[in-house]
Amino acid sequence: MSLYLNFILQPLIFLGGVFYSVSLLPQGIQFLTHLDPLFYMINMIRHGMIGTSDVDPWLSFGIVMAVSLGLFILNLRIFQTGWRLRS
Repeated sequence: MSLYLNFILQPLIFLGGVFYSVSLLPQGIQFLTHLDPLFYMINMIRHGMIGTSDVDPWLSFGIVMAVSLGLFILNLRIFQTGWRLRS
């Protein structure tokens, strides 16, 4: 769990704009930030709490729903095929 937290989640959280506005980042890093699904989740929470966000909240909602649906379908497929399950 620690490896997952340190090498995957931590960079996604820092790139997601939890502690700062993404508009303060250089243009290249802003592009990477917009690929991060956590960025859109954080923006929805920020819009709900203080009424401002870096992108349109409906766009954030759509992207979060699309990523959630994609992960749901991937998980469903993995469980249906039994990939890497021991018998």
